[in-house]
Amino acid sequence: MALRWEPVHRIVQGSDPDAGAEIQIVVPEDKWWILRSVTVSLSQGITQTPRPVLRVSDGTDQVFESFSGTGNQAVSTTCRHTWAEGIPLQGPTGTGTNVHSTGTLPANLMLGPGFVIDTMTLGIGANTNYAAPLVVVEEYDDYPAHLF
Repeated sequence: MALRWEPVHRIVQGSDPDAGAEIQIVVPEDKWWILRSVTVSLSQGITQTPRPVLRVSDGTDQVFESFSGTGNQAVSTTCRHTWAEGIPLQGPTGTGTNVHSTGTLPANLMLGPGFVIDTMTLGIGANTNYAAPLVVVEEYDDYPAHLF
């Protein structure tokens, strides 16, 4: 199989975790990703006020983390949490089921095979329910040394 030196732009959907559980996406063993954005909807019941932290690890050690927004998500709301390059840390903004919160990603964050994208949510509880996350990546078959 010939290696691809040009990226394939992909939207990768993670699995929908159970209520009270965190999101997680693992880079496939034969791929390299440049992470461009992560977005996920989080529904909260009437008891907790969660605050998601996006984390990236090499499978063992944390290499990056970023809060979503500048405060906790309110009770009884659904919030779209988005992390991307070049967007500011802001939110939560909105009410009810139309709340948005953002966090930043560094430019050209390279993830190797087995790297893990997940959340660690402060204040998570049984009524905290993530939907399936979506990540936008540039995908390579081998380490794209020509870019760095």
